[in-house]
Order: sequence, then structure tokens, then C-alpha cells
Amino acid sequence: MEAAMTGSGSLVAPISGDHGWYFLNDSEQEISIDLRVTGYFNELKDLGIFPPSEE
Repeated sequence: MEAAMTGSGSLVAPISGDHGWYFLNDSEQEISIDLRVTGYFNELKDLGIFPPSEE
């Protein structure tokens, strides 16, 4: 298994419409993801796939 403390990437959509990404954690260890976005977008949507955190 590979471990990384940082990573980066980009998403350039070939067509207009809603687009997104997901991360699959295939380990049994809990992880957290700090998502920082830049660029041109109107909104970010939480699709409610995951339960809210208990912070």
C-alpha cells in the first residue's frame, strides 16, 4: 500500500454539465481529506453520500 501526505491534480471536463471526483479508501483506517479548490466554478455540492462528521 502506498502512503502520501500530499497530492494534486486537475479536472478538465470535456463537456459542460455537472462533474466531480471521489476518493476510495480501501483500508480500514480512517482518513481525512483537505480539499482546496481554485479556478472557475459557480458552486460546490455536497451530495450527501457520507454521513456528517461528529466534530
